[in-house]
Amino acid sequence: MTEKSYPEFRLDSFNLINFIFRYWNLFLFTGIAAFLISAAITLTITPLFRSTVILYPASNISESGSIFFGNESSILTFGDEEGTEKILQLLQSDETGDFLREKYDLFNHYEIEDDAKYRYTQLAMKMNKYISCRKTQYMSVRVDVLDPDPEIAACMANDIAALVDTSFNRLLKEAGRKQVAIMERQYDRQMQLIKSYEDSLKLFGAGTIGGYNDGLVTGSIQKRESRIQLAQYSPDYFRFSANHELALEDLGLLRQRLIEARMAAEEDFPYTLVVNSARVAERKAFPRRSVITIVSTLTTLLFVLVILIFVDGFKRGKKKPAN
Repeated sequence: MTEKSYPEFRLDSFNLINFIFRYWNLFLFTGIAAFLISAAITLTITPLFRSTVILYPASNISESGSIFFGNESSILTFGDEEGTEKILQLLQSDETGDFLREKYDLFNHYEIEDDAKYRYTQLAMKMNKYISCRKTQYMSVRVDVLDPDPEIAACMANDIAALVDTSFNRLLKEAGRKQVAIMERQYDRQMQLIKSYEDSLKLFGAGTIGGYNDGLVTGSIQKRESRIQLAQYSPDYFRFSANHELALEDLGLLRQRLIEARMAAEEDFPYTLVVNSARVAERKAFPRRSVITIVSTLTTLLFVLVILIFVDGFKRGKKKPAN
């Protein structure tokens, strides 16, 4: 009985179909086995639920000037790159990680043993896996939390968003308290400078000159005598008067900054605008069992096909007679 001879395999659609048809029973058995095994494996994977928060930075995060007395047109603006980067920096800070670890007991929640050698490293890897913060194309910040418990995922995402305002206010309060102390000293010095100008104006006869000026208008004082007195006092008077006005303007600016620093040190202000708060997910986000099963089965069949093509080519190469 002679062995069946098949044409040499070439990588085109017709030969590929014939090649698969030749080993159809092997592909069928392998496909069924891969489907059943991958389906069984997906049943052992713990389902995870996703909760998402979308938030924008408010304008007072990135304003370089006065926060409370700045440009009024900037009050309604939000969502710029600088503010978004600041939010991401706070979300990745140790303060956020420590808060979540303490509130949700993440060592036990993520099943990290107490005697583990690198407990905090394992915790950081778990948090990076299940908690993600990224900048969107619309200059907003998206916070995603995956967790086997949908309620914990939603609560954790909302807490992360709320923690941004808490962190910003804490930083502003610390900076504000330091700035208040500096501004108060500068304000007292400016008040002393203004008082010295006022005393100088009194010594140089500011009140008398004012009377002479009034007299020039009312005619109650002889014009010749008024001109003599004004010529005597006007250079120093106008110099101290000009310095006094400039000092008052500087005092107004210092007062504005002092009020702003006190507000930052004593009050809480919103620094984020939450577009979408996290809700309890109704459907799991991971795993997609159907997708995993189909992809695994097709990958297995493709692997088997490559192996068979390689083996078939190797056998045909050995059977060719030497020239």
